[in-house]
Amino acid sequence: MFNQQEFNEFVLKNGVIGFHKQPVQFTSGRYSNWYVNWRDVTEDAFLLDRLSDYIIEFVRGLEVQPDCFHGVPEGATKIGVITQFKWAKQSPSFSAGSHVLSMSRGKMKEHGEPKDRHFLGESKGKTFVVEDVTTTGTSLISTLDKLRDAGVEVAGAIGLTNRMEKRDDGMTVKEAIESRGIPYYYMSNSFDLLPEAYSKEKPGKDIGRAIEIEFENYGIQNITLVSDNGEIIDRDKSIIIACDLPLNVYEEVIRESCDYDAIGGYKVGFELALEHGLGKVVEITRKYTNKPIIYDHQKAGTDAPFTGESFAKVCFEAGVDGVIFFPMAGPETQNAWIDAAKEKKLGVIVGGRMTHGSYVRSEGGYIADDAVGAMYLAAARKGVNHFVVPGNNLEMIKKIRDGLEASGVQPVFYAPGFVEQGGSISEAARVAGDRWHAIVGRGIYWNKEENRYNNSGEIREKVGVLVSQLN
Repeated sequence: MFNQQEFNEFVLKNGVIGFHKQPVQFTSGRYSNWYVNWRDVTEDAFLLDRLSDYIIEFVRGLEVQPDCFHGVPEGATKIGVITQFKWAKQSPSFSAGSHVLSMSRGKMKEHGEPKDRHFLGESKGKTFVVEDVTTTGTSLISTLDKLRDAGVEVAGAIGLTNRMEKRDDGMTVKEAIESRGIPYYYMSNSFDLLPEAYSKEKPGKDIGRAIEIEFENYGIQNITLVSDNGEIIDRDKSIIIACDLPLNVYEEVIRESCDYDAIGGYKVGFELALEHGLGKVVEITRKYTNKPIIYDHQKAGTDAPFTGESFAKVCFEAGVDGVIFFPMAGPETQNAWIDAAKEKKLGVIVGGRMTHGSYVRSEGGYIADDAVGAMYLAAARKGVNHFVVPGNNLEMIKKIRDGLEASGVQPVFYAPGFVEQGGSISEAARVAGDRWHAIVGRGIYWNKEENRYNNSGEIREKVGVLVSQLN
């Protein structure tokens, strides 16, 4: 009897499910950060033997019993042949001529009879077609059609693992196959396997969130991998690159920096978002990395409370990981925008003090001095513990930290104001606490002396210098 839990454990134990640090593009044009790969199992004689046993146990529990198994070329060819051989030997009628070993050619032969051009051994009797992985079902459906055209009685199709995605026509693989009058079965699926694999391998929140977005776009339903604990970056300290620059330079910055572990993420501003669309910016980023993308609308959280839902929806659908609010419109807007962002599982970072002068009244600005602390504390009462502080104002960092810690909050700080604005990463580190992230932009990609953007080598060199200052 087929044991579903045992089979799932077999899948996970043998590394069939895994994760890509950087998204990989499928032939369909979709990008994915996780994979289903049965190759290692099918290349191992012992494991392939056990897999064929599982298939036979699974089929024994179905209403229809086949006469023949046929593997989709070329990934499932060996699976079909070995399973058919063992199935035939278990048959009471097993004898010369009783069963055929059926196999499709990987490439159609250009001459000969039709059955020989497509097959090395044509299926006979009720045939089950086996596929290792089904995403859109294109290869499986192609094999089903060829078998039917050859006069084969196709009684069913089996997928070892179903990725549970919708096709471009909106149909599921099951719907597409069964619309042809062929039953479709799968022995395992992504909703059972992915959470277990994610928990076991711990590929990181950024990858988990990217996979969640994949299912929001392509899945037959959503999947939850990342716990909603408000964390954004899986490091206590990092450099976040502030990206207020042309799109081509942005892509160069991503490419030259993403392999540094100490680069915690990228802060995208309105210049890129408004000119090219936030979704486009995310798409380009995901070609290289799954590091978190934080959107800074410069400054969000300053409109009417109800607008927070629309803002969060746009950010969520674009695929960003976190948002920055400066809630100068008051606590009602602040609370509404934080709630809206959390509803979409966006990381929330709240700021109250900026890096430039003439901001608060005591310096000639418009904002009351005591309003700054009020913004931070109000955010903390809403469960926020990520805050923007001015990296070039050590006294202010300490004041904000002391106020938050006195209220029982252990803050995570995000600090701009370095390099171009005079702040020192090493000095800020002494007052910011154990968890903080330096936000640096022009100091990485702008050559002030020559009034130009740095080239790729210069960008990489600047990143390396800044990363060394975190230690």
